[in-house]
Amino acid sequence: MASHIHVLFCEDDYILAGKADALIAQLSQGGAMSTEIIDGATDTIDTTIDAIGQFFSAARQFDLFASEKLVWLKNASFLGSDRTMGSESVKELLAQLIEFLSNDLPDGVELVITTTEFNKKYSFCKQLISLQKEGKVVFEEIPVGKKG
Repeated sequence: MASHIHVLFCEDDYILAGKADALIAQLSQGGAMSTEIIDGATDTIDTTIDAIGQFFSAARQFDLFASEKLVWLKNASFLGSDRTMGSESVKELLAQLIEFLSNDLPDGVELVITTTEFNKKYSFCKQLISLQKEGKVVFEEIPVGKKG
């Protein structure tokens, strides 16, 4: 079974953008797939809750005009932030999201999360990695080459 959840992590935002664009092009190839991009670059608890809520909502809603849908949580910077990831409200919402991701997604739905910050000490991040081991998530940590 192919995974329909993709997580890309790279500390270099330029490299990450290139990889994400290539993945988006690959996933949307050959179809009338609607694409919804959620800005995950947040700096407060409230904007983090809004971004997660928008992503969660978009992943659950069907598009009336396309049989396939791609939802991209772009630049999910909160995945490495002590301030936002420590919030009980954020933790509760992410727990609901993990539960949703743990089950089979509706047919025709592809989810992409990209981030330059991914702190594996947080429960949500650990659970994403666990879902990768179950084959439900494709997690790619993109190395940054040495400059010089």
